[in-house]
Amino acid sequence: MDAISYNLARRALEKPAPPYSAIVCKDGSTVWAEDASGKTIASGESGVDDASVIRSALDVGGDIILIGDYTIKSSIVVGSDVESIKGINCNITQQTTTLFQIQTSQYLSETLLKPELANMTITQTAEGQEAIKITDSSGTLLRSIRIISSYANKGIVLENKNYWTEHTKISDCYIYMKGGTAIEFRNSGSSYKSFATTYIEHTHLTVGNGVGVKINSDCAVGGSRIIDSAVFTKDGVAIYIDGIANSSVFELHHEASGTSDVSVKIGGNFANTAPLVVYLNVAGNPTILDDPSNLTGGLVKIYMNPSAMNLGSWGYIAEVYDDSDRLADIIVSANKRIGIRHRGDRVFIWDLANDRDGVLWLGDLRASRSVTVVGQLNIPTSAPSNPTAGSMYFDPSTGTLYIYDGSTWKSVSLT
Repeated sequence: MDAISYNLARRALEKPAPPYSAIVCKDGSTVWAEDASGKTIASGESGVDDASVIRSALDVGGDIILIGDYTIKSSIVVGSDVESIKGINCNITQQTTTLFQIQTSQYLSETLLKPELANMTITQTAEGQEAIKITDSSGTLLRSIRIISSYANKGIVLENKNYWTEHTKISDCYIYMKGGTAIEFRNSGSSYKSFATTYIEHTHLTVGNGVGVKINSDCAVGGSRIIDSAVFTKDGVAIYIDGIANSSVFELHHEASGTSDVSVKIGGNFANTAPLVVYLNVAGNPTILDDPSNLTGGLVKIYMNPSAMNLGSWGYIAEVYDDSDRLADIIVSANKRIGIRHRGDRVFIWDLANDRDGVLWLGDLRASRSVTVVGQLNIPTSAPSNPTAGSMYFDPSTGTLYIYDGSTWKSVSLT
């Protein structure tokens, strides 16, 4: 046999390297793990030893594949040696407080995402469970993960404990729970507050009367993005911010089916020093911005989809600013039937679609620049009960305009 024929024959007998370091499988009553060479790493009784066998596979490091259905009764810690854990037809029943505890304790750039957890469904079975907790880690990727819960639990928790958790990417995930919090940022006593450049994209959160994304106090989620995602609530909150979300952009759809839903809720520890921009499309009738302590100070800017102008009587729509963050010219359009209210140093646009007579009520309005009215402006037809200098009304019975000079009403000739 010549050299060429020998090499071709030898290569035909070679097995291609498998695309994993270790694989976990089930066969009837047995669960086992084997490495890339086919050597058995660990085995045990299905439904009893699933967690220990999976941990043995993770000890190999590299890329791990899980095939089949598993019942996990103790937490699985994912360390820095693991590149990825990917499921194939993988369904996990969670019977422990925390299912996956990712703690790599290392700094990675946002372009190097590791470890990756992907392609699996997690079903929670009791109150107080957290499906995935990422602690003191940088660069984790969660992709195509479904978390199902009939309880008010936590789906994904990003936690700073001794270090910081940054550059996390959550992509194409689905979380369904009756309450609780789908995605939570939590500081557990760390002096490091940063959760910088967290990306949540193409993700669907259904939380009932719970919270879609919650940023707790002492958490700084700076330079982060929510992209093309949706939150479904019933008397719940889409986004809750009790910490910092500087220079972040959230783009999401909020579908509210209850009577007390909130799109963006501001907690008492809100401390932004740079704007958070929210591009929001809504269905239903939520309160768009709930800021009871008036803390946002122009540092939360909400831009609504035009179809969301019909929110219901006095539904919050947006703050109005120009490019220099000063109060902008205000255009009042009669055909849009929107009102303007002033609070502190801000101007708010409000929906008047259900106003009883369709008149545009301006109330107590102050603008530092010009106010333009497009359409018809109606003024009172009787004297206001508490006039101030400059107040006016028109008496239709005499055809007389009156202006208050601070002490008395003065008539104005209209000819």
